[in-house]
Amino acid sequence: MKLSEETKRYQPESGDICSVVFLLHGYGADAMDLISLAPALSDQLPRCAFVAFNAPETCLAQPLGRQWFPIPSMDGSPESAMRPSLDRSVDILAKLIEDEMADLDLPTSSALIFGFSQGAMVALHYAVAQSEPFAGIIACSGQLLYPDILKDRVVSRPPILLVHGEADPIVPYARLAEAQQSLLSEGFSVQTHTSPDTEHGIAPDGLTAMIKFAQDHLPL
Repeated sequence: MKLSEETKRYQPESGDICSVVFLLHGYGADAMDLISLAPALSDQLPRCAFVAFNAPETCLAQPLGRQWFPIPSMDGSPESAMRPSLDRSVDILAKLIEDEMADLDLPTSSALIFGFSQGAMVALHYAVAQSEPFAGIIACSGQLLYPDILKDRVVSRPPILLVHGEADPIVPYARLAEAQQSLLSEGFSVQTHTSPDTEHGIAPDGLTAMIKFAQDHLPL
C-alpha cells in the first residue's frame, strides 16, 4: 500500500482497484485523521482504495484543523453562516469526488462515503442529493442536518449505516434515532449500530460493523 502526500490516498500496490471509500473527517481534524484507518480496513476490503479530503475551511475553534462548516455553539459564529458554508463545502466535495472517480475510472455505484462526526453530517447531506447513487453511506457519531428539507433533497437512496457511541457527550446518542426515523420516512434502507459505553469516537465493535456493511455493499 502507498499513501500520497496531498489528498490522502491509500491504494493497493497492484493498482487493481474495483471500489473506493471516501473518508470525511470531523470538526477540527484533517484528512490524516481517518486515512489512518485505511491499513486496518484494507485487509478486509481487498481491491479497495481509500481517499480522504481536507475540509475546505480552517477551523474557527481549532486553527490547526479544518471544518466543513462553522458550529456556532463551539466557535461563536452566527447561525446564519452555517448553511451557506455547508453548501459551499458540498459543492467542493462533489467536484473532488467526481475527479477521483474519473481518475479511478469507476462508477459511483462502486464508491462508499464514510463520515465521522461533522463529516457524517456532510456525508448524509451530500450523498442523498446525487443522481447517481453511491454504494452506501456510513455515518458515525453524527446527525442528520436539516431533516425538514430532506424530502426536497432526496434524489437517490443508497443504503445507510448509522453508528453511534451510547455515551457520546459531543453529539448525543439520541441523534441516531432521530436520523433513522427521518431517513426511514423517506424510504431509505437504514441499519444502525450502537457502541455501548463509547463516547465520541469509533469503538472496535463499531469498526467491525462498518467493515461488514462495506463488504455487503461494495464490489470487492
